[in-house]
Order: sequence, then structure tokens, then C-alpha cells
Amino acid sequence: MSTAIDMKALMLEERAKRRAAKAAAAPGAKDVEAGEQRQQQAALDAEGSALRAARCAIANREGFTLASTRIAPQRLDSAFYIGDFLMAAEADVVLRCLDGPRYAARWRGGGRRNLNLGGQPGELDIKEELPDFALALIDALVASGAFPEAQRPNHVLVNDYCDGHSGCVAHTDGPLYSPRVGCLSLGGPALIELWDDLAKGAREDESALVAGMLLRHCSLHVLADDAYTNLFHQIRDTRRDVITEHVVNQAAARCAAGDVVQRGERRLSIVFVHKIDESEDGM
Repeated sequence: MSTAIDMKALMLEERAKRRAAKAAAAPGAKDVEAGEQRQQQAALDAEGSALRAARCAIANREGFTLASTRIAPQRLDSAFYIGDFLMAAEADVVLRCLDGPRYAARWRGGGRRNLNLGGQPGELDIKEELPDFALALIDALVASGAFPEAQRPNHVLVNDYCDGHSGCVAHTDGPLYSPRVGCLSLGGPALIELWDDLAKGAREDESALVAGMLLRHCSLHVLADDAYTNLFHQIRDTRRDVITEHVVNQAAARCAAGDVVQRGERRLSIVFVHKIDESEDGM
């Protein structure tokens, strides 16, 4: 009987030793989780370092006046297009930030997904600190004259057209914002159309088509005042855009009437607006 008891004790002891050895050889769940957290934090730190290093370069946009980029003063005096607002290396930094771990859980949607920074559009009382890359771009917008300091953007909406060909229906951006919007385009090109009559636009009546602009990679376009308030803008769901005489930025966008421009595999628009809070509502 005593022998049997001793054998059982030895077996239990051996099992305990094996468990201890296994635990020593491989980290536990908490250690794995801590390791993953350290890796994620390292990635975020690296992202922040890259942005801090790039911020001054991105913000240096004082070499031109916004008026010089007005696309069609005889037809549309409050719309502007800057063909190479960002350098390719700067665009790469912005894309790495948007594709990094910080925002992985915040994207919403599928074929066209979106990311709100600075709070939600309709929540005027909710403020959210903007990330470094957005602040760097906002500095550049103000330095270039795309936005006056009094209307410095405080809300950023990122639209990621993952399939490259999706678009957006005709709309205006509405009264929640100051009457000015700046949109930075990254990735594949797309044609934006500006209409002064939504019903005619739905019927493809070109008498209501005020203008079109081809949006290239790294370009910025700005709609202000009348163009912001009274014109509807849309981007068609298509895999190719045909350039017509209605496209008013042909020289700046390196295209000509009759060209067929293929969409890319992915396109992003980074939209900057100044959300009006209650203290500004009566301005």
C-alpha cells in the first residue's frame, strides 16, 4: 500500500516538474499579451517619430498664394486646385499613419470605409485631439492660405475607397461647418463634378454641370463660399473617367479633353473642415 502511495506522489511530483519546465520555456498568456503591447507601442512610437521629423517639411507651404490656383475665375471663382500639394515622401508618411495600428479598430465601412478625427460631424460639443499627422497637414493648409487662421480645420474625415472605383453621390457638406472644405487626394485619380441643380444632375442634363476637376495623387482642392454652399459635388462609381471640355484644371492635372483616365486600385480623400461650435454659431 505504501509503495502505491509513493508512486502516486512521484507521478504528481513529475507532472508538477514538467508543468514548471513548460512554463519556464514558454511565456504565459500575460507575458504574450505584454509582449504584443510592447510591439504595438514600439510601432506607435516609430510612427510618432517619423511624423515629428516630417512635420516641419509638410508645414512649409508659403511659396504660393491661393488666388494663383483658382481654376476657372470666369466660371467658378471660389474653387481652387493645387496639383502637388504634398511630396511623394510626405504622402507615404501620411499613408503609413492611416494604415498603422493606431486606427485599425476605428475604421467604419467596407468597400468605402471612413475614419473620423476630431469627433463626429454632428457632435459639436465633443472635442477630440487631432493626431500629429493631421496637425501637420492643417499647419500646411493654413500656411498656404487654403484656410484662414480663423477657420483653421478642427475636424478631419478620411474616406478610403478600397476598391478604387467607388464614388460619392451628389451632395453639399452643409451648415455644420464654415463654408470652406479642403480635400487632399492620395492614391488613384478621380474626376469630381460640380452641379448647380441636383435634379438636372440626376437626369444627366449637362446644362447644370458647372465644372469638373481631375483629382491627382498628392493634390489638394478647395471649395469655398459659393462653391461650397450652392454647388453639389459628386464622384461617379466608375473604373475610368473621360475628360471633357467641362474639366477646368486640365493643365494643372496634366490631362486633355478626350483623355480616358483609369482609376487606381485604391483612393483616399482626406477632408478638412472647420466645425462650428456654439460660440461661433451666431457669427
